[in-house]
Amino acid sequence: MPSFKYPDPVAPKTPSTVAVADKEYSHSIVDTKQQPLNSLVTRIAGSSRDVDYYSQVLAGAETPQTYSVNLAPHLQQYRLIEDFEIKQQDFDYSFSDETNEVSGSGTALIYPPLIPNIGDVFIADIGDGRVGLFSLTRVEKKSIFKQACYEIAFNLLNVITSKDFVDVLNQKVVETYHFVKDFILYGQNPLLVKEDYLLLNDSMQILDEAIEDYLTEFYSRELCTLVVPGYSRPTYDPFVVKAFMTVVDSSEHHRARLIKMKNTDELKEFWHNSIWEALINPSRNQHTSFWGRAKAVPVTAFNMHPRINSIRFSGFDLCMRPLDKLENVDTYYQLNVGSQAGFYGWFNTYVRPITASGSIMGQNRSVGKACWCKVQNWYHAHHDTLHPWDPMNHLSHISQYNHTCHDPDCPCVCHSETKSEEETTLENSYIFSPDFWKDSITSTDAFEQVVKQHLSLKTVDSAIVNKLLKERRTWTHQERFYKMLVLIIILVASIRSI
Repeated sequence: MPSFKYPDPVAPKTPSTVAVADKEYSHSIVDTKQQPLNSLVTRIAGSSRDVDYYSQVLAGAETPQTYSVNLAPHLQQYRLIEDFEIKQQDFDYSFSDETNEVSGSGTALIYPPLIPNIGDVFIADIGDGRVGLFSLTRVEKKSIFKQACYEIAFNLLNVITSKDFVDVLNQKVVETYHFVKDFILYGQNPLLVKEDYLLLNDSMQILDEAIEDYLTEFYSRELCTLVVPGYSRPTYDPFVVKAFMTVVDSSEHHRARLIKMKNTDELKEFWHNSIWEALINPSRNQHTSFWGRAKAVPVTAFNMHPRINSIRFSGFDLCMRPLDKLENVDTYYQLNVGSQAGFYGWFNTYVRPITASGSIMGQNRSVGKACWCKVQNWYHAHHDTLHPWDPMNHLSHISQYNHTCHDPDCPCVCHSETKSEEETTLENSYIFSPDFWKDSITSTDAFEQVVKQHLSLKTVDSAIVNKLLKERRTWTHQERFYKMLVLIIILVASIRSI
């Protein structure tokens, strides 16, 4: 089984997001357990309200101050967070007939990891097509833990009636960020700089389009699942279907909910050593070897009982099966030798569905009997007009009926010299080229380089994955079937690491 050697870790990329707090002294007695942000989000109640939040830029001993148009930009600076969501608790808005002035106040909860300060301001909708500028008057931390949300109280400063007022405020902005709420669920900082935010939007659009294109091309309405193209007969790959269902959110892509996984329990142990498991859950120490060779075998290799919904009765003719042996005690003691051919062994294509019976392949075969190839040669020689000899058709039938010729003098084309079964070739190498599974050879293919970078726990640039997905129409149908799903998995991981 091919092994994969992980390179040394590289220096982590410096994050371009907001530094929410300075590093503080920590005694050894301190509990270093971190509260996941996604558990906090579910407990923050209130009415969602999108605002443009201006967070003050303060030095170590600098005191927060209220916004003033009279202060020069270098004396009062802000970080702008666009489309920041607050959870509003209450809001009072009134108009005074005596002074002809409006007033407003309220309270709200702030998502972590932002730490608000008294004097911060934000622009929010106040109804009737107008917006107002609000200032924070009180800040209260709602938990003793470091990862906590804050409750703020705010008052209306001005009703903004002119764009010039906003321009003056924006002159004091030194950094602009965008708020992405979903990143809180991933345990990431939800504040992104403009470049990362634009890359995120582009990647999300490309990801959605790639998944829809994948379903359009490879989902079969007749077989109710994904079908491998490029073979002469319908072919099923259980590992691809499981990987797709694991990564793709069926609530966002309704056609994914129609996919049904076929029963191939004989292969379920191969999942843990597959490249798909490593792509979805990369680990430096766990995934050290994969099976890298596979071929399409007849579905007669699988359980013949119709009551357990075997793939034999699914409409498929072929199914992808790994050629490498598992590295476990079953293989060591050859406990799985009999079960590798299916629970009831190898049977003919015809099975009685009521009694679930059939004749075992090779049961009546004898080494001393006539060569099947010579029989075929004699038949075609005497029926050349109706059934001319076709070597390629002959080979396909040999593969279908698992024919093994026992006559060393047979001149049939099926006796041509073949490569060792243990050698990885272009014909049996799964998804990638044979060089991909060799640690000593550096891959020159951009696609394989991205895959190895992802397996090495390095952050893959989403822009590179987006570029590769845009080139998918230059690949063959079978290349698209495998490469697109691999890149979709990597792109999902890249988006969550932006």
